[in-house]
Amino acid sequence: MILVFFGPPGSGKGTVAQFLQEKFGYVQLSTGDVVRAIAKEETPLGKKIAKILKQGALLDDKTMKEILVEELKKEKYKGKTIIFDGYPRTLQQAKDLEEILKNAGSKLTAAIYFDVADKEVVRRLSARLICPKCNKIYGLENPPKKDKICDKCKVALIQRNDDRPEVVKERLRVYKQKTKPLIEFYKEKGLLYVLDANRSIEQTRENIIALLEKIKSEQNGRI
Repeated sequence: MILVFFGPPGSGKGTVAQFLQEKFGYVQLSTGDVVRAIAKEETPLGKKIAKILKQGALLDDKTMKEILVEELKKEKYKGKTIIFDGYPRTLQQAKDLEEILKNAGSKLTAAIYFDVADKEVVRRLSARLICPKCNKIYGLENPPKKDKICDKCKVALIQRNDDRPEVVKERLRVYKQKTKPLIEFYKEKGLLYVLDANRSIEQTRENIIALLEKIKSEQNGRI
């Protein structure tokens, strides 16, 4: 399967993708993690991306497409169920993804929209911490065993610059402007599934497993 997870920042896309990766061996392709890794590089592209991220804006579609094409060449994605976490974010990116997958002899299985209220997004992101080494996400409902220390890597957790309250508001504004049209795009193609992401982590995990079983069943029925 090839899945797209999309929704507002803080809707739980990354947390759920990590859970599925650990439980079922799916491969999470977090474009955010890929982009942030490039932003740390002392290259013209790295510096350009770092500046854009600090402003809470999105990278242009052409740059994102180039980054994604290169990323998908890596061995770890071959023959695996892939979860696109954080991509596409615009209609053009959705069309680009179709082209990329078609060129690879594949196609999208489903696009899952993580539906969550704005106030819940702000509540979650203000408390979200990330491991700078393994990128594991911690939050209100899944805090680390030791305060601000990663359970796995034993390194100090950090708050991303774009999780600061003033940047979160800008991220939500950009999301609503550029990303929400994807709902209609995938609905028209019969690929849209909606997940209530206002629930607890445990409930959301149960719901995503049930939803994936439904998707698999529907896919088998089409064959």
